[in-house]
Amino acid sequence: MTLDFLIPSAQAQNVTVSSTNPTIFWDDSDSGVCCEWWLQGDGTASAGSFVLTDLIGSNNHQVFSFSGVASSSLNEESMVVDADGDIHWANSAMNFDRSAETLSIGTASNAAEIVIAAPTPDFRMIDETAGEQFEIQMTDRVEFWTDPVEGGFRIVMELDNNAPADSLVIDQLGNSLFGGKIHVGAQNDPVGQFTITSPDQPRFEMNDTTLGKRWRFSVASDKFAINNLDVAGTEFQVFDNGNVLITGALTQNSDRNAKQDIVPVDQRSVLERIASLPIAEWSYKDAPQQRHIGPMAQDFYAAFGLGMNDTGITTLDTSGVALAGIQALAADNAAIRAQNEALLELNAELSERLTALEQQQARTQAIMARVLEAQLAQPVLTRTLAN
Repeated sequence: MTLDFLIPSAQAQNVTVSSTNPTIFWDDSDSGVCCEWWLQGDGTASAGSFVLTDLIGSNNHQVFSFSGVASSSLNEESMVVDADGDIHWANSAMNFDRSAETLSIGTASNAAEIVIAAPTPDFRMIDETAGEQFEIQMTDRVEFWTDPVEGGFRIVMELDNNAPADSLVIDQLGNSLFGGKIHVGAQNDPVGQFTITSPDQPRFEMNDTTLGKRWRFSVASDKFAINNLDVAGTEFQVFDNGNVLITGALTQNSDRNAKQDIVPVDQRSVLERIASLPIAEWSYKDAPQQRHIGPMAQDFYAAFGLGMNDTGITTLDTSGVALAGIQALAADNAAIRAQNEALLELNAELSERLTALEQQQARTQAIMARVLEAQLAQPVLTRTLAN
């Protein structure tokens, strides 16, 4: 049975339609704006229903429906829209408070726009096209769950109820500010402010897209490594035993402006202490296959008192001690060179004098030879004259 009629708003009338499938149809075809509607009821005892349907277009769209049961089992005021525009459901804790613009599920107060009060409140969103689900659940902490297409709900993020203020802040520029520790991985209690936990080479990278430079920090095998991803090889490595390997030069701060209490050293004293410093060849206990040569830290500290303690030696101190010793040796070498030059000059002078003496001796010997020759010749002359 179908009725097509208009009830003026100024009139109050009761309209009763009795039928197996009672239907009321009305439209606003004269305005040319929209809307052809029908109100239809299914009054069977087993499945009562009440449907409001939009007839515009090629398809009919049910915009509101109420499904009931046998009339004797229907809830009183199953759904009520009151004078304030609030919506209430019978036997349900879910209400929509129009004046406060609040949707409440449970017995919570209307302090927030959406309130869900339950022993374990949760909120779920389902993408029916992709088959994915996302859920926010609250236990002793707020948990964010995801169920991707491959299946299986899993926690992707948690927020503890006792987390301090500003634990995570994203400002108006998109910068992320963390008030506590940052942890990537499955470890529940990271020991540092930034922790990456992974069963397979934990690492992170920094990429400067303007300069086109990429650096990686990683833990692999027995070392921690820093390497430039745009260049072959690893630039910096620290091994488990404390050994450090770098592919470039090691530079330590030695700026005069960073120093104080600067006093000269006695190179001769340093050299004497170097001379008495025991030097040995040895291996570290955790690297027995590697041999080294050098002093013991205890001996070095006792001789020079340099560094933090008597268990370590800085390369800056060993090089400084070596340079002071070299300066002392250089001074000794200069003195020896001066003495040698003086001796050379004296030797040259003596050599010249010796040469002169040898020449004088030669002349003397020549004269003596001639005199002797003359003496030998004189008696022969006398005898000749006598005859």
